[in-house]
Amino acid sequence: MHLCLFTVCESTAIDYRTNRISLFQVLESWESATFPAVIPRLSVVSSFVRKDSDVKELNYRVEAKLGDIILVDGPLEFFFSESPVARSMGEVSGFVVPHPGDVIFSLLNEKNETLAAWCVSVSLIGPGEVEQVSSDNKSKKRV
Repeated sequence: MHLCLFTVCESTAIDYRTNRISLFQVLESWESATFPAVIPRLSVVSSFVRKDSDVKELNYRVEAKLGDIILVDGPLEFFFSESPVARSMGEVSGFVVPHPGDVIFSLLNEKNETLAAWCVSVSLIGPGEVEQVSSDNKSKKRV
């Protein structure tokens, strides 16, 4: 069994003709002017490739932690059927982050071992500024 992908993004799409997945707005960092903050929607995406001798079903879980605080803990199931590839997409709506810091998303097996991890750095931004951008997208000035 080989883990091919584990990431967190704002949304996904699957092409119904090719069954290919597209990831949009991959989250590596996120900023908020206030805390607690809410990320309206995110997807945890992972994919495995198996050998013929490997099992056809995996029951893992995903956990998101900010320090010692568990923000998400839920199942991620993989069903291979006759395919050598299986993927799972966990959708989270209204993901609440209580304070700035590194949110670590982990894929855990049935023995609670971490198979993969993804870090999203969440930070506090200062007061808003207006930045004027010209229509030719070449000149900028702060107002």
